[in-house]
Amino acid sequence: MKRSFATALLMLTSAGVFPARAQEPDLSNLMGALNAMMNARTNQPTVTVVDFRELRALFPESIGAYKRTKSSGEKSGAMGMAISQAEGRYENSAALLQIKLADYGAMGMASMLSAAWAVGEIDRESDSGFERTFQKDGHRGVERYDADAKYGDLQLLVANRFMVEIEVRDGAPADLRAALDALDLKKLAALGK
Repeated sequence: MKRSFATALLMLTSAGVFPARAQEPDLSNLMGALNAMMNARTNQPTVTVVDFRELRALFPESIGAYKRTKSSGEKSGAMGMAISQAEGRYENSAALLQIKLADYGAMGMASMLSAAWAVGEIDRESDSGFERTFQKDGHRGVERYDADAKYGDLQLLVANRFMVEIEVRDGAPADLRAALDALDLKKLAALGK
C-alpha cells in the first residue's frame, strides 16, 4: 500500500519539482507545486469525505478461496484536507490479498497520484511479469505483476476521488482482478454524491 507515495514522489521528480539524483532540491519549485495544490483546493467546493465505516462495509467476507481476516479504517486530516480510508486483509494459505479504499474528497490528490497512468497508456511485458493500464466500468486503472516475486498490485481511480488499491503476495495475477470484481464499484462511486 506504500506505492501511492512512491508514485507521487516519482511524478514530482519527473515534473522537475525536485531532482531524481541526490542534490539540493529546488525548494521554489516544490513550494510552487504545493501552492498550486492548495489554491486548487481552496477553489473547490467543500466536500466532506465519506465515513470510513461506509468504505469498510464494501469489503466482502471472502474473495474466491481468500477469507477476510482483518479490516480497519480511519479518517485523518491536516490544513483543511481530509482523507478517509479503509483496509481489508484476506488470506488463503500462504497467499495474502490486501485491499485499500481511500476517499480523497475534492482535493484532487487521487487524480494527482494516478496522473501518470490515468491519462496515458502503459503496456509492458517481460518473461517475469507485466504492467498495463485498463478500464473497468468506465474507471481507469493500472495493474502490475512480477512472477519472480509472486507480487502484484492494482490501482483504480473511481469517480475522480476514490482510490482502490489491491496487492497480492504469493498469489496469482488473476487474484487481483477477482478482488476488484468482488468490490461494488457502483456503490463506491455513489458514496461520493
